[in-house]
Amino acid sequence: MANTDNAKGLKPFQSTEKDLERQTFHVDAGFDGIPGDTVYLTATAGRVSKTNGVIAGLLLTKPKTALGAIVDTENSETASADDTVQVATNPYLRMVGQISTGTLTDAYTTRSAAAAFDLSGSAGAEEINAAASTNDTIKVHEPAHEEDTGEASAYGLYQKVICGYNPLEHFKGSIA
Repeated sequence: MANTDNAKGLKPFQSTEKDLERQTFHVDAGFDGIPGDTVYLTATAGRVSKTNGVIAGLLLTKPKTALGAIVDTENSETASADDTVQVATNPYLRMVGQISTGTLTDAYTTRSAAAAFDLSGSAGAEEINAAASTNDTIKVHEPAHEEDTGEASAYGLYQKVICGYNPLEHFKGSIA
C-alpha cells in the first residue's frame, strides 16, 4: 500500500512530559510557527524563530500573549514581539516525521555523527528532505507507521520515520 502524503510537522514519539524538557522562549513580531515545527535560537538570548540556525527544539504550543491570549498561527495570525512559546528542548527527543522525496531512506544513511537531512515545507507541514543536507538538521532512525492506517510505512515517497535532531546542530547537543 502506498504511503499517505500527510505532512504535519514533527511529533514526539513515545515521550513523557519529562522527556520533552519543556522550556519557554520569546518570539519576535511576525512569528508564525505552528506546533510540530522546528524552531531555532536567534541572536537575541531567550528568543526563537523559524530561520535556520542552531536548533532550539520542537515547537509545542502556539504563541501566547502577555495577557494569556493564544495567537492562532494556524489561521494566519502572527505573533507580536515578546509573545511566548513552549519548546521541547531535549536534543535526543525521538519524533515521527514524513520524508518528502522518493529516495529509499534507511537509518544507515545518517548514521555518522555529521550525516543528516534538512527540513522543508511550510509552517505546520514541515517534512524531512532526504535530497538535501545543507543544514544537517534531522537524523532518521527507523521506519514508523502510517497514522491513518496503522500499517508500517513503506520505504520511499512520503515514508513516515522515527527521527531525531542532529545533536551537532542542537544548542544542548554534543559538539564535534
